[in-house]
Amino acid sequence: MRNPILANLSKGEDLFQLIAEYSSDMITVHDSAGRYLYVSPAGEKILQYTSEELVGQDSYQFIHPDDHELSRKNHEILLNTGYVVSTYRIRRKDGEYIWFESSIQSLYGRSFGEEDNLEAVNEPKLIVISRNITERKLVEKKLQEIEELFQIITEYSRDMITIHNAEGEYLFVSAAVKEILQYDDKELIGKCGYALIHQEDHKIVRQNHELMMINGTGVSTYRIQQKDGTYIWFESTVRFLPGRDPADPQLIVMSRDITQRKIEEQKLQAVNEKLQHLSTKDGLTGIGNRRYFDERLIKEWKRAIRYSSDISLLMIDIDYFKPYNDTYGHQKGDECLKQVASAVQKTLKRPIDVVCRYGGEEFSVILPDTDEKGAKHVAETIRGTIEKLKIPHAGSLINSFLTISIGTASVIPTKASDPATIIKAADEALYQAKQGGRNQVRSFKRKK
Repeated sequence: MRNPILANLSKGEDLFQLIAEYSSDMITVHDSAGRYLYVSPAGEKILQYTSEELVGQDSYQFIHPDDHELSRKNHEILLNTGYVVSTYRIRRKDGEYIWFESSIQSLYGRSFGEEDNLEAVNEPKLIVISRNITERKLVEKKLQEIEELFQIITEYSRDMITIHNAEGEYLFVSAAVKEILQYDDKELIGKCGYALIHQEDHKIVRQNHELMMINGTGVSTYRIQQKDGTYIWFESTVRFLPGRDPADPQLIVMSRDITQRKIEEQKLQAVNEKLQHLSTKDGLTGIGNRRYFDERLIKEWKRAIRYSSDISLLMIDIDYFKPYNDTYGHQKGDECLKQVASAVQKTLKRPIDVVCRYGGEEFSVILPDTDEKGAKHVAETIRGTIEKLKIPHAGSLINSFLTISIGTASVIPTKASDPATIIKAADEALYQAKQGGRNQVRSFKRKK
């Protein structure tokens, strides 16, 4: 049955009836005091009341107490102007409050009847179209909470929080910028962040920026310049700012001053390098020790296999060193070892050549890219250099001065070969040099 209130509204009653009955928004009609005169089907569904339960009830009793004052003010505006939009909470039958945004139109001052007037209507009526905006309000509340939280974080965080456009220009900087970079926010807004980054770090930062534009996130470590010109170390985490147009992305950057950490890392690296140096250097002579010899021989062996190149090894022994110690004492013996090590090292002209203390009075020299002829030449030069030092050696059976014997071995290694073979060959050549009278060079000759 047609509602009597709707039946007399206008000649467009059929259209109004259709809209009221089928609109997803709640349509209600009230008297000037706010009492319900009509509630649409959508209203019954939203509020969970039947129309009979609401008609005649004061609508204000359903409005949240905290929203009463604003609703009353809007009501007064409505009676004065004839139209108002109001946002408020209203209680459903289950007791839960939902948010409504209502457009309210007053019919006050208009005459209606069979010929465009409403008979038996002596006071203004209010037509209210209400939309459930609870979900929107929840989103707005969440966004407000996020904004408030962001405000607190940016204001009190010791890390610097910045927002940039895709080109890297500052759009926002947090309060920490003053403490960390010494700039006021107005000095940075609109300025490209790359202008402050150390020139040597531009490449890695741009590479990370490009990866971030693909992956949506990235971390960079770089140096950035403070206002006084000093560079400090930054570790920055970069992400896309959510909710932005992909065609116009914005980036949020969390930057932390890690200068002290970098200083400690550099100190630790220096200590590790020193320890590495100590672990591979002979404590007495300062040249490579046996461990370093093993590492370098394997490294150069693999390199020779890769490039099918020659590698040579010299094994050096001080002639009659035990009698030298017995004659001059161990302190003089140590000085002798230092002199020999230094002389051998100075004789080597290439940075890739390596001299090590193999053990006791034995030394070894690794000669990459060197064939048998070259190895013999280097060995003879070393032998002659030591002889020219004229270190007195009364205990020698072959000379009044210190001499050395050298064995050489050369090979082009293959994947099937082993570095131990060249050590064995050089040792065998050294043995031949010592058996042959010492103070000489012998090269390993493979037996046929």
